Order: sequence, then structure tokens, then C-alpha cells
Amino acid sequence: CVGEHRGARLMRPEGIRAKTVKRWRATTQSNHRLPVATNPLTRQFMVTHPTRVWAGDLTEGWTTEGWLYLAVILDLSSRRVIGWAMGHRLTGELAARALPPSMSRTGNCWDNACVESFFGTLTRELVYPRHDATREAATQDIFEYIEVFSHRTRRHATLGDHSPAE
Repeated sequence: CVGEHRGARLMRPEGIRAKTVKRWRATTQSNHRLPVATNPLTRQFMVTHPTRVWAGDLTEGWTTEGWLYLAVILDLSSRRVIGWAMGHRLTGELAARALPPSMSRTGNCWDNACVESFFGTLTRELVYPRHDATREAATQDIFEYIEVFSHRTRRHATLGDHSPAE
């Protein structure tokens, strides 16, 4: 057994550092009078039948050219990204290109925890370790992460340490 500080001290001479998570900040504007759809899922994320329950959300990443927005739809039974789209503007059309996303109470990340978890993993493993100069480079990196790594290789604890493809 090695403690956190000893592990860091042993890694330092080799130039190895643990991946860190940037401080969370709210980006959703929840203070509005627009209607909010009901959420029949009620945070029940363990789904056994494929294509019955989907969850969706949007996130953003910074490039030298400006923001790049990503909309994804997850099949909760396989945790596979079944639809996704990227664009330089955060619009309803971007979400529609990914497929009609699931809705929950505005600003409540716990209602959509599985997609938030996917975004956290994507950000920690891909976005923060590198900084893409262009939106095109970021788009290519995200495409490879989703279609090659996340679907075929990355193990998910929720799936018994299998990949979504398995």
C-alpha cells in the first residue's frame, strides 16, 4: 500500500503526474420561466433492455479558434454513444443533429448523471491533457475517442468491466 503523497513523490522524478480535474463551475442558466419536461427516468440508470432508455446532454471545449460544443446521446443499457454532433455554436439544431436528447429538470446534473459522467471521463482523458489548436483537430480527436476508444476499448464498471461493444 502506498499513500497519495508517497505515490506523488515516487512519480515526480519520472515526470509522471496524476490526472487532475478542473474546478467545477455552473454554465447552465437555470433561472428562466420556460417549461421544463417531466423526467420519468427518476435517476434509475440501470437499464437492461437496449435502446429503451436514452440520455443526452451538451458540453463545451475550448480551442484556439474558440468554443467547440458537443451533444451526445447515450443508450443507458450499453453506455454506448448512439448519436453525437459537434458545432461552433450552442443551438437547438446542434442537439437535434445528435438526436432528440432526453430532458430533465434544468440545471440538475444528478438527473442526467450517466451523461455527466461520460463528459467528465472524456474531459479528464482527452480534453484537459491536450489543447487542440483548431476545431477541426478537436473534432477529429473527439471522433476517435468516441468511435474507437470509448466504444471498443474503454471498460465500464457499470457493464461489468466490459466495453460497450462487448
